[in-house]
Order: sequence, then structure tokens, then C-alpha cells
Amino acid sequence: MENFWEIEIDSRLQALIVFVLIFAALYLFRTMILGRLRKLCMKTKTQADEILVDAIIHISPIFYLMVSTWGAIQFLELPELVVKIVNWVTLILLIYYVTRAVQKLTEYVIQNHIFKQRKGKSDSGIIIKGFITQLTKVIIWGAALLILLQNLGVQISVLLGGMGLAGLAIGFALQTILEDIFAFFSIYFDRPFEIGDFVIFEEEMGTIEKIGIKSTRVRTLQGQELVVSNRELTSKQIHNYRKMQERRIVFTFGITYETDYRKLKKVNKIVKKIFNNIKAARLDRVHFHEYGDFSLNYEVVYYVLSKDYYDYMDTQEAVNLALFREFENEGINFAYPTKRVLLDKN
Repeated sequence: MENFWEIEIDSRLQALIVFVLIFAALYLFRTMILGRLRKLCMKTKTQADEILVDAIIHISPIFYLMVSTWGAIQFLELPELVVKIVNWVTLILLIYYVTRAVQKLTEYVIQNHIFKQRKGKSDSGIIIKGFITQLTKVIIWGAALLILLQNLGVQISVLLGGMGLAGLAIGFALQTILEDIFAFFSIYFDRPFEIGDFVIFEEEMGTIEKIGIKSTRVRTLQGQELVVSNRELTSKQIHNYRKMQERRIVFTFGITYETDYRKLKKVNKIVKKIFNNIKAARLDRVHFHEYGDFSLNYEVVYYVLSKDYYDYMDTQEAVNLALFREFENEGINFAYPTKRVLLDKN
């Protein structure tokens, strides 16, 4: 520090003038120009400019002092250690405030654009928004740290190589968990099913009760809770009945071979008459389908005008009862498995 006092007065005066000018310019920019910019930003439709201006307004005066000091020491011949300390502190503060502004803008984009179409406050929505927000925060601050270390002279390539090997090892160890997490993202954004949907996959069926980061919980028709990993669930073929507007039903029945031709011709009319009286269903077709082993088989195709399973069961029950009553009135008999044995008396 003894050399400092040997500097000519002109250099010290220049440094002082530069310090005052930079600090005054930054202070005036913060108090006068940013205030007006903030008022202008409030008139725009987007909030991104307001977030950016607010981030600049909340910069600490210490940063302005360090920037002014950094500018002033360019005119002085100071010890190398002093110059490095000033440069490092200024760089750290600069990266900190820039990174904080980028983080706030990123959070705004995530909350107001990526999830703009996601209405409601479901548990999965809150979880995934929080997860993505935290993940982007880690990425942004991690990138800022790498930039800082690079400027401080650290060999980033060697550091990244070590981090890459460590990340690869961790990735193999957490492979199953990561697959479930990525499957959760797929479920959330693609939405093959949502909470409250009735689904069938393989031999299981039930109502979706909760979609978690690692697993999905399904309430089966038997009443028990089925826990399925997201990875396993998204790899299966899923039948989702929520988006179904109407249900196509195919059923068959058989009448005895002893039925005469006149009554056989009436069957189609009887079935059409039944569906004319059922408002919850629309008949598609009814045909004498085939000669069975012990019956004359008819095939009926109709649509239930509802996606609800209970509506289908009620409709099918109404059809069965009406069919039984009409056949009873007409003397038409339903077939059941029979065998005829012929005995040769000779």
C-alpha cells in the first residue's frame, strides 16, 4: 500500500471523478428513469417488463458502489490483490443480480405461459409447477456458478467431466425413479387420464383417485386401492371412458328351433318396438344372426346415450325385461342348452 501514496495527484483525482460520475449516473438512473419506466410498464399487457424493472430497482446500493469503485481503480496503480478483490466482488454481484432477474422472468413464463391452459388447482398441477420451478432455479443458478468459476480461472472442462461421471452414476442408481417422474410429466401434459376418470388397463379397472410423482392410485370396483407406478401405467394400453359420449353395446339371444316361421319374423319387430320406448338408447340393428347348436341366434346392436356404466346396466336390464315380457306374450321361447338322443329300436 506504500506505492498508493506515490501516485500522482492527477490519477487520484481522475479516479475520484470517475467514481462520482458512475455512482451519480447509476443513482439517477435508479431513482428517476426506472420510476418512469415502471409507470410505462404498468400500461402494457405483459408483466415481464414490470418484473425486469422491479429486479433492477431492488438492486442494492452496494452494487453501485462496487461498480463505481471498479471504474475508478482503472485509473490507479494498485496492488494486484486489491484489484482482484474488487473485480471478483463486482463480478459476483453482477452475476447475482442478473441471475436473479433471469430467475424471476423464468418463473413468470412458467406460471403464466407454460401452465396458462391448465385451469384449476389440482394436486398434480401444483406439484409439477413447483417441481419445474425448482428445477429451472437449480439450472439457472448452476449455470451462473459455472460462469463465475470460469471467470475466476477455474478449469470448467475438468469440473464438468467429473460432474458428468457422477451424474451418470447417480442416473443409473435412480433410473427407475427417474422413469416414474418422466412418466408423471407425460401424464400431466398429455393427459391420457385425469382424477375421476374410469379406466381399464389389462385386467384391472377402476377410478383414478390420485396422480403422484412416482405412482397413480386407482380405486377398483371391489373397493380396494390399487397403486401403480407411473412408468408401468403409461406403458400399458388404457381404456378411458371419460371422453366417451355414448356406449356401443352388442348382445345376443337365442330362441328354440321349435319356433314357427311366423313368430320368427316377429322377433325383429318386437326388438324395434322395445327400443322405441327406451329414450336412453338408440337401436342400430337387429338380425337373425346364425343357426346355433341348440338355438336360432339373434344379434342386437344399440347405443346407450350416456358414458355412465350404471346407465348402460339400467338400459340393458330394461331391454332384457321387456324382451322377456314380449316373448312371453307371443309364445316365443328362449333357448337353453339341450341334447336330443335318438334311439334305434332295431
